[in-house]
Amino acid sequence: MLKKKEFIGLTAGFMICIFLAGCADLERINIPESELQAVKGGKGGSSVKDPCPDCGKSLAYAEEYKLWFCEKEGKYMAEGFDPAKAAKKFPTPPAKKFPVPAAAAKKFPTPASKKATVENPCPDCGKSLAYAEEFKLWFCEGEQKYMPEGYNPAAAQPAAAVAAPVAVVPAVAAPVITPKASAGGVLVFGFEDTEGTEASENQNCDYSLSSEYVTQGNKCFKAEHGNSAYPGFVVFEFEKNVFSGYKYLVVDVYNPGPQIKNFAFTFDNDKNYGNGRYTMDDMVLKPGANTIKLDLTRARSKLKEGPEEVGLALFFMDAANDSSVTYPFTLYYDNLRLEN
Repeated sequence: MLKKKEFIGLTAGFMICIFLAGCADLERINIPESELQAVKGGKGGSSVKDPCPDCGKSLAYAEEYKLWFCEKEGKYMAEGFDPAKAAKKFPTPPAKKFPVPAAAAKKFPTPASKKATVENPCPDCGKSLAYAEEFKLWFCEGEQKYMPEGYNPAAAQPAAAVAAPVAVVPAVAAPVITPKASAGGVLVFGFEDTEGTEASENQNCDYSLSSEYVTQGNKCFKAEHGNSAYPGFVVFEFEKNVFSGYKYLVVDVYNPGPQIKNFAFTFDNDKNYGNGRYTMDDMVLKPGANTIKLDLTRARSKLKEGPEEVGLALFFMDAANDSSVTYPFTLYYDNLRLEN
C-alpha cells in the first residue's frame, strides 16, 4: 500500500494536470488569436499589416502592376498609394448645434447732436459742394449746378446757436441766389412769357418760364436742349426791335452744369426763313453766368436790305460740331437787349 504522503503527492499532481489541460482547452476555444498573442506578448491593439483604408483588412501588393490590392473590397488602391502613409479615417462628427441667437437689439434713429457735419453744404440739397478751381465757382454734384459767382458757403452757413429751451417758430425760407441784374441797355425781349416764341423746327428743345437766375423782370426761360443736331428756340415778337444806332444785341445765359458748351446766336431783320441772316456760332458758355454779345456792325454786312429791325433771334446749340457735350442739358435765358 501507498503511504499517506505518497498518496497525497500523487493526488495533487493529478489535480494539477487536470487544471492545466482545462486551461489549454479554454484558451483554444474562447480566446481569439490576436488577443491571445497580445496577452502572451504583453501588447494590446490590432497588428494588421498594410491595412485597407476602407475595410481595415490587409492589402496585398501586386508586383506585376505595382499596385496594392484589397481582397475584401475586390479593388486596387490608387496609383502611388502607400499604406504606411495612408491617413487614418475618422468618423464624420455630428453637426454642431449653435445656440439660437437672441433677438436683435432695437435700432434707434441717430440724434441730431451725433450726426456728421456736412462741410460746405449746398443751400438747396444740403450735400457738400466742390470748388472748381478752373472756374473759381462752387459746384453741387447732387443738383448738377454751379453756385452764383462770388458765392461763399462759409458765409452762407448760420452760426451755431447755444442750446436753450426756446419756443418753436416756423423756419424762414432762404432767399434764392440769382445772377446780378443786367444794367443799362434797351429791352428787346424780356422772357416774361412764351408768346411770340417757338422751338426750332424738327429739333429737340423744351422750354418754360422760371424764377431762377433772373437778370431782369420776374421770369426767364428755362430751356432743356435735347439730343438733336441744332436744339434751340426762336423769338420773333419783340418789345423794341429797331437796332439803328446800336452796336450790340446782348442776351444773358446761365449755364448751371459743369461742362463748357458751344453756343450759337442767329439774327435776322426778316421773320421769313431764307438767305441773308447772320449767325454767330463761335461763342463759348462757361459754367455760371454768361453775357453773349452779337456785333451788329458785322451783322449789317450779312443782312438783307431793309429796315434795321430785329425780325428774328434764334438761340441754339451746335450739337453736330460739339461731340464732347452730354445731352440733354439745361440753360437759362433772360434780358435780350440793345447796347452800345
